[in-house]
Amino acid sequence: MYYALCAGVCLAAFCLVAALGTAGLLAAAPLLRWAVRRRTARSRAALCFAAGILPAAAALLISLAVVLPAFLLFEPPWSGEPIGRHVPVLAAAGLALIFMVLYRALALQRATRRVQRAWKRNASPLGLSARGCSVLEVRENGALLGTIGVLRPHVYASREVVSCLTGDELSAALAHEAAHIDAADNLKRLLVQSCSPGCWLDRRAHLHAEWTLASEIAADEGAIEAGACALDLASALVKVGRMHSSPHALSGASHLLATPAESQLAVRLRHLGRMVETGAPPLRQGRHARHAALWLAAATLLLYGTFFPRLMYSAHELLERFVR
Repeated sequence: MYYALCAGVCLAAFCLVAALGTAGLLAAAPLLRWAVRRRTARSRAALCFAAGILPAAAALLISLAVVLPAFLLFEPPWSGEPIGRHVPVLAAAGLALIFMVLYRALALQRATRRVQRAWKRNASPLGLSARGCSVLEVRENGALLGTIGVLRPHVYASREVVSCLTGDELSAALAHEAAHIDAADNLKRLLVQSCSPGCWLDRRAHLHAEWTLASEIAADEGAIEAGACALDLASALVKVGRMHSSPHALSGASHLLATPAESQLAVRLRHLGRMVETGAPPLRQGRHARHAALWLAAATLLLYGTFFPRLMYSAHELLERFVR
């Protein structure tokens, strides 16, 4: 009974924090969209990704790092205090949320593996590589040029794309996919889509669409930084954009033209045009952002360890009020 109550309190806290985080995210969505417009593509992608997984990540972190140890440290096993009816209701809702996230992740992975098996059956090596990943030519038509996989990604290109693009255009397109691999965008896509608060709420926040566009522009910039020509990449985008959409465009893969391609193509072409006019690649800020994230994580762990006893005591006091 003791451990069942512990699990119930943790699940109830998970549900409550996730709900509050989602409500706060929706309330702050206009301010977030205003803030990301003033930043670089990499910063926009990082902010939208962080905001997309924030409710679920914060709920998981608080439940496991605060509520669970506080309960185990200060709640006696023989305590027979009554609990409110809201606790089992919130616990059931929290368990449902966790199952929903896991179901989305497994469903996306299953659909992605099904698409990858279909591509592999009709694929042959192209003799090119993108960041060490092999490039396979798929014997089908359509605007298929994308990277699939998280731990061992592979790049797939349809025969129509390979035959339509020149050598320089294909190299620029593969550099774009290599930038997606460097940024681990397939893993981020899996997390964002799995932790999404729901179709209606996501449409209100526009986080997934904002992240998709920002990650595509960041991949374009990464391709230019790697030595690709902006004109060749723009030409490849136009040629692939004129082809009919691939039937697998909704799989968990990073595509040269992500869905919805029509609304993003003009924005990306204008951005590439500005890069051609300036004659210089954008400043790379990804390393600084990673260093800042590492320093923030280290500072958070240091504060957590320093104030652990006081934090656990205060958390238990709140739990006592919460369960009644």
